[in-house]
This record gives sequence, structure tokens and C-alpha cells, in this order.
Amino acid sequence: MSLDVSTGELFVPVGNPWPDLDPSVRPGDNLFTDSIVILDAQTGTLKWWHQVAPADWLDYDLAAAPALYRVGSTDYMAIGGKDGYLTVVSRDTQEMVFRTPVTTIDNPYDGPSRETMRICPGIAGGVEWNGPALDQVNGNLIVGAVDICFVMTLEDSEYTLGEINFGGTLAPDGDSTGWITAVNQVTGEISWEYHTDYPVVAGITPTRGGVTFAGDLGGNFYVFDSENGDILHTEDVGGAMAGGVATYEIAGKQYIAMAAGNISRNAYGDVGLPSIVIMTLDPQAPPRTLDITANREAASARQLYSQVCSSCHGVDGNFIADHRLGDLASRMSLNEAIEKVKNPTAPMPALYPAVIDEATAEAVARFVYEEL
Repeated sequence: MSLDVSTGELFVPVGNPWPDLDPSVRPGDNLFTDSIVILDAQTGTLKWWHQVAPADWLDYDLAAAPALYRVGSTDYMAIGGKDGYLTVVSRDTQEMVFRTPVTTIDNPYDGPSRETMRICPGIAGGVEWNGPALDQVNGNLIVGAVDICFVMTLEDSEYTLGEINFGGTLAPDGDSTGWITAVNQVTGEISWEYHTDYPVVAGITPTRGGVTFAGDLGGNFYVFDSENGDILHTEDVGGAMAGGVATYEIAGKQYIAMAAGNISRNAYGDVGLPSIVIMTLDPQAPPRTLDITANREAASARQLYSQVCSSCHGVDGNFIADHRLGDLASRMSLNEAIEKVKNPTAPMPALYPAVIDEATAEAVARFVYEEL
């Protein structure tokens, strides 16, 4: 959420309606889903709202807090959504100022169909958990996005407590990549853009010094020239970046800190060991690694489960009623469980062989099979 302390307004992003793909069972705009809801921070009273996707049937929820900024005497709100657009609204008039695509947009359909549809961005695309950032030096909003398409088919919807039901079938179609895009804060024109090999869900950090820090799920850390988007430096940080990038100063030296190695549900990249990475400009000093883990090999399968699987299945494996893992041994053999990890059914992410190898797939399957 975002808070304007000068006006006492709280800006709350809201998720999508259920079932994701079938609006026929929930007619109307479905307020206040896919919206930024603006509340009085002291009383909780609704002041106004802006809905990005009325009657959403594409899972285009708002997963990131909006950016609030002022140009001259005009106040703006910038929204990054899973619809693949950067939407800017005037807080004075509550009207949309511009809507700029920041990833591949390809949706020729007016609504869901029982025939197979290919939609870009798919339900895991667009702007995910970290929204737009303001580059005050150059007057740009800079935002990261996921570029992925999904194939979808509408089916009958029936709600059952604890079970997964999207109102249809869906699966990723093709490779998943990313974008980092700088957009003029007033006009919505693209100032520069950079296409990454992996999705960008990490935070973007522009600085007064004229550089912008970013990262992707492949574990690539980027330093851009904020004015033109030229790459000044890249670094492999050893694991997917999905959180914020902090910068700070100690004794006249600037440092950069980031988390690497935890990709949560968006499993399109490099898993890595969950780590805090701290960098500074010191060419004479070799990098140091401080290992605070113990018995890493024995914990690797448990670690992978906690990084990738537990966010959906729960710590004990029994969060989803019709996909309980605690009694997996009664439903399939160990070899079948290994095959399930290697070749899952959507929306379970496919990690093998791009992210995990044969031995890791067997280890995590054995952990689920024998220990949960």
C-alpha cells in the first residue's frame, strides 16, 4: 500500500475476482476488484477509486503499490498492473492521464471462450509485485514487467473450499522474458526500454546520481544510465531477484543491498540459495562469501520446497484440499512423484530442466514423498 502523509490518504491495490476466467457467474464491474481503492487513513472511509480492469476475466489483479508523485501543482498516481500497462491517473480530477504498454499486449478477444485462446500477457505476466519507481532527475517512471503468454479455455465453474478452480484451464505458452521501461511521467511516451532474458519482478531503484538499479529472475543485477537506458554494469548475484534494491551510504561510500535466491510462485528463472548480496565500488577488494547455513546438502530439497512449493501447498503440504501432499504415498509411487515434479500440470510451474536438474527433481520429490 502507499500512504500520502500530507493528505492522509491510503492507496490500496486490490486483487482479481473469482473465478478468474468466468465473468458470467459474477455480472457487473465487480467493484472493487482490480482497483486502487483510496481510503481516509484515519477512519477507513472510502474517498475514491480507480478500476483498471472492470469485469476482469484474465486475472489482471493489482499486485503492487502505486507510485505517488507531483509535477508542478498536479498530483498523480502511477499504477503498474498485470494487464501489462502503466496507467497514470490525475489525483486532482480522478481521470486517467495515459496508459502505456510495458510488455507484449496481444488479446484479440472480447471475452472468454470454450475454444482455446492465446492471451498476452498471461496470468503470470505484466507488472507483478513491485510497481513503478520515479526517476526525478529525468522525469521518468521506470517499471519492470514480465513478458509471457498463456493459452486458456473456459470451463464450468464451481466453488469448493480449499480447491483450485480458475474457471477453466490455463498454461504458459512459450518462453518467459522481461522488460524494464522508462516512461515520461507526464506524457506517457517511452523514453527507453530494455528487454531482459528473464522476467523482471524485482523493484526498480533510480538514484539522484543518474543510475538505476534493477534485477531479473535469472539472477542478473543491472546498473543503467537513467537518462538513456545504457547498461553500465551487470552482475550475476547467484539467484533470482524478486524484491527491492536498497542503496545507502556509510563513511562516504555508497552500498547496494538486495535479496537473491527466492522466487516464490513466479518460477521462471534461477532458484539459487536465499542470500543477502551487498555491493560497493571497490575494485581492489575481492568479493567475500559468508556462509551462515549448516549441512547445506542435506537441506537442499527442503530449501527448494520452502522456496517454490510451500507458497501454494503450505508448509506441511496440505494447504490445497484436492492436492494434499501428506498422503502422496497412498496415491502414487515415488517414481510417479518424481515424474510429476519434472512434468507438472499447470498452474504448477515447470522447473525441470531449466531451473532444476534430474538429481534435484528426485530429491524434492523424495522429500515430499517421505517427509511431509
